[in-house]
Amino acid sequence: MTTAATSIDPTGVRFTGKPVHDAPIGPGDTLVLMGHTDAVRSALTRLSANAEALTAPDPAATPRARVAKYVRATTGADARDTRFTALAHACGLRIEAHARTRIRDLDPEQCFALRLAAALAGTGSVLVLDDPFAALPEHARLGARRTVMQVAGKHDLGIVLATTDVMDAALLGGTLTVLEKDQVAQTGPLAEHLSEPRSNLAARWSGVNVFSGLARRGRLSIGHSQVRARTELDGKVFVTIPTDAATVSFDEFDPAFTEGATVFEAVVTAIRENSGLLQLTLSPADTEVGLAMSADWLDFRPAALAAAPEPRTPEAGVLHPGLGASVAEQTARVVVGARVWVEVDTARMHPYSVE
Repeated sequence: MTTAATSIDPTGVRFTGKPVHDAPIGPGDTLVLMGHTDAVRSALTRLSANAEALTAPDPAATPRARVAKYVRATTGADARDTRFTALAHACGLRIEAHARTRIRDLDPEQCFALRLAAALAGTGSVLVLDDPFAALPEHARLGARRTVMQVAGKHDLGIVLATTDVMDAALLGGTLTVLEKDQVAQTGPLAEHLSEPRSNLAARWSGVNVFSGLARRGRLSIGHSQVRARTELDGKVFVTIPTDAATVSFDEFDPAFTEGATVFEAVVTAIRENSGLLQLTLSPADTEVGLAMSADWLDFRPAALAAAPEPRTPEAGVLHPGLGASVAEQTARVVVGARVWVEVDTARMHPYSVE
């Protein structure tokens, strides 16, 4: 490990001609990679090959090996070497007590600390870590993230980290790059991903659907769909529609529908759960009229249940009475293949420039 102001240049790691980051990653910089597994793994492998990368394999991949053997194979050092011992202590592992321990007998936090110390024992200037917190119990992840940031700050290092958890991007900061369909879907601070999502991941985090649209002559359109709105923009745009901006019913003429022109028929193609919120994936029966989108269906999150008035009519958790008076009735009737009617609140359509 070195404290020289060297860096990794990621501009050569490109997907469909666009780099994963457009500036060198050096001391104090953080790049978080998320998205499709193969693309993220490919980008991380190429960045790890840089001479300035500080990286180490996951010890859990060799569960029968002893800690001392892993350290020697990974770093060339003796596990009881004074320098390595100090690094391990900084990462939260009393290495001298575990040199002869088999890796399978370490707990996840000890495994994490061992891997981080092994990476720090190198001679580069940027920590390159592949989903380092994945095996940790939830209560340990905050401390592990803090440890990475502390050792990076102490040794004047940059950080490149691949993850599947948006909380890593939120707490580590820096630049987040999302890779989808073998292309850079979006790159920038997490706040930008959430305010103007351009990737499916960001859309899911933000609770919205994202579409490519066109703004022209004061009107905003998405493909040929009749779901349209007014706008002051002009040209190609992205458009978000919140997943809670749709009203769903079995009745085409449900009184809950307020803008008759935007009501369309759709087929339920999937049902998924998201932390207590059940959502429907909808495919329009006619793409000239409707949109393929996700819509909130049943909400059992604590905040939603606490906000429900007493007596609870409709029943707690029910968002669309037009699908049934109770949760039991809706779960019996709303199944994959069911045909429903949908209305989008066009006032909640949010367009923003593609550029």
